[in-house]
Amino acid sequence: MPIPYFATYAASKAFQLHYAEALAEETSHEPVDILALCPGATETQFFARAGVERPNFASFHSAERVAREGLQMLGQRAVHVVGPTNYLASLVSRFLPRGWVTYAAERMMREWK
Repeated sequence: MPIPYFATYAASKAFQLHYAEALAEETSHEPVDILALCPGATETQFFARAGVERPNFASFHSAERVAREGLQMLGQRAVHVVGPTNYLASLVSRFLPRGWVTYAAERMMREWK
């Protein structure tokens, strides 16, 4: 989804998702597996190293869970979203008007930054 204040990050993630989906289809008859793993917020040292406060609007998953689910889904599908909240958010953002989604993301990001 578009994320104001993180526009380049959000755009690069959209590119990676579409790229992985296209590659997965192109190589569907080859002995290679492609997976776009969409973990959402993950417990890492990212925020501490970046010197920014960890957002309180996201539910974080352990790095172990993300890695385990990614390995389990490899060869099963082209895209995997970790966690029911992230999955639901990915579905809802597809069906709501883009302006609403962008507005809501801007409000959350403004509160955080």
